[in-house]
Amino acid sequence: MKNNWIKNNIKIDTLPEFRKVVSIKKRIKKATLFVTCIGLYDAYINGKPVTNSMFKPGYTNYYKRVQYQTYDVTNRLVSGNNIFSFLLAKGWASSEHFSWCKHPYYDDTYLNVEIRIEYQDKTKEIIYSDDSFDVYTSKIISSEIYDGEEQDLRIIPKYVGKASKFDFKIRMVKQEGEEVIEDEIIYPRNIFTTPKNELMIDFGQNFTGNIVFEIDGKEGEILSFLPAEVLTKEGNFYFDNYRDAKSYFKYTLKNGKNILRPLFSFQGLRYIKLVDIPSNFNISCVKGHVIHSRLERTCYFDCGNEKINQLYHNIIYGQLSNYLDIPTDCPQRDERLGWLGDAQVFVRTASINFNVKKFFKKWLHDLNLGQHEDGSVE
Repeated sequence: MKNNWIKNNIKIDTLPEFRKVVSIKKRIKKATLFVTCIGLYDAYINGKPVTNSMFKPGYTNYYKRVQYQTYDVTNRLVSGNNIFSFLLAKGWASSEHFSWCKHPYYDDTYLNVEIRIEYQDKTKEIIYSDDSFDVYTSKIISSEIYDGEEQDLRIIPKYVGKASKFDFKIRMVKQEGEEVIEDEIIYPRNIFTTPKNELMIDFGQNFTGNIVFEIDGKEGEILSFLPAEVLTKEGNFYFDNYRDAKSYFKYTLKNGKNILRPLFSFQGLRYIKLVDIPSNFNISCVKGHVIHSRLERTCYFDCGNEKINQLYHNIIYGQLSNYLDIPTDCPQRDERLGWLGDAQVFVRTASINFNVKKFFKKWLHDLNLGQHEDGSVE
């Protein structure tokens, strides 16, 4: 990929969505899409996601490099106009939470796209991101890994202007790490009211992921919630261990079917506290989606002692909860970073449970980029 970066310079009240209409008038032999960004992106062609993977292009040392992804989109294109769209969020690169620990930090999001098309008549076409890309509003009011996400499903995205070129030079490398995926669905075990009259849902399992709701809504109604890993000894909602991470999720509903899910945020949790509840809400509309890096399971264990089996079960979930693109220290509070101690202590067990070669190869390259002559790592 070349450094053809664009950004949005138009003040809007939502996350920006960049669009490019590509007209196909000849038979295609092959079409390839290359994408990266400073922040996080989701890519769509004609309204359909290009991939099911999440949190792209992944965490890295953004001062030194950024990964890019490659997609074969040959079968996604149709004769005539095709709309390529790219939704951008802050992600790790532009998170305000990184400023306190001197990690890579940018004050905005930037997009770089390349579309290569080979036609049956042996001609080729290459489309780069530039100021011909359109900027639209989106349904996402705000999104931040640590602070949660707010969406208004009533919003109809509208055109606001053209993208701006940005002279940004950074080394781009093909994706090294494992992609991040939604793997397992966890259904609620219980809905209950705490002694403080807080309405809670218990998933019966601590995991890293997102909560997804499917609700037949009424326009303007709100659903919002906060996550929790544990309760107080009195059985009430406990949020102090999230520290400065707000982890607040809010959705304003439209009429009809609403599928509510964050695109660019995640949290570690077992419980959620429902803050605002729409009229048609019931527990059957709630699911927990487990999120982690794609890892091949290489070890299974079972014995006659159920307590030991439960311990091993917890170890597996603990590893998956903290292996989301990098080996994090925790999946919930205002860190979620690849501290060396946590990863080092657990790495031998981790490599027995799963094939982590590709996962750690990428992360060790990141560490090397941030290492000083005295051995310290920033």
